[in-house]
Amino acid sequence: QLEPDNTSYLRDLSISFDRLGDLDGRVDPAKARGWFEQGLDIARRLVQLEPDNTGYLRDLVISYYRLTTACRDQGDRPAAKEHLDALRRALSAMDERGILDEPALREVFNWDPFE
Repeated sequence: QLEPDNTSYLRDLSISFDRLGDLDGRVDPAKARGWFEQGLDIARRLVQLEPDNTGYLRDLVISYYRLTTACRDQGDRPAAKEHLDALRRALSAMDERGILDEPALREVFNWDPFE
């Protein structure tokens, strides 16, 4: 609360939420999804604060990926599809700007989580 726009603190917090989601995903998928949603909220905020930061854009894509997977694993196909669509929009925006340079991210663009 003292520095609500400190991007370094926000990114650390987002990563912490993702790690908590990874841990809870093994025993409580609903709780894990909640952590991932909190991480996504912060990832979105970071991109709003610094839209040209490729690291934050990459984090946003990863957050969407985690939530797509979490929703799919819970059987919530509509939510999984919503996050997958957002993931693809983010990747397309990165590609249009010429900053989609990681092969792993390019592979995610064609990923079908429902196969």
